[in-house]
Amino acid sequence: MLQGIVSNNIKDVNTHFKANKNLLSDSTIKLNSAAWQSPTKHLLQVKQNNGGLTVQLPKSVSNQFKDLYFEMDLEFHTLYLAASGNQKAVNVFRDMQPFTYASGTYVSQPHYRDCECVEEHQAILDAALASDLDALKAAVTAHLNNSRKALQLIFKVNQMIYPEN
Repeated sequence: MLQGIVSNNIKDVNTHFKANKNLLSDSTIKLNSAAWQSPTKHLLQVKQNNGGLTVQLPKSVSNQFKDLYFEMDLEFHTLYLAASGNQKAVNVFRDMQPFTYASGTYVSQPHYRDCECVEEHQAILDAALASDLDALKAAVTAHLNNSRKALQLIFKVNQMIYPEN
């Protein structure tokens, strides 16, 4: 979750901002080859590969929040890095993300790239769950290369639009 904002307006410094509302009550949750193990729904038993939850928001709700995908992407990368056991990498990533979002690079990414990222994340997760190290390495490498290319393009376009920065 973002802990602050970056603004060019000096009057915005140290002001409070309103966090997004919890959208869980607006979502539809479907179980796929899985079952809740407790009435509080804090423990999920997955019965087979590709099982788990599908959480879907109506487009009318999700379109109201520009940072919705960003928050989910942040959670994916944080969990992935935490699974590596490298807490330093987790801390660096968390410190870097608010800058990436606030600087406009993240929201400048075209929607099709968001969709590609979801597919790339799925490939990473599938390979990890299958304990397929070659597929995992290929999926992570592809995601990093594609993300690097997208960011380079965003920076190039921003330099053309804002040459004085």
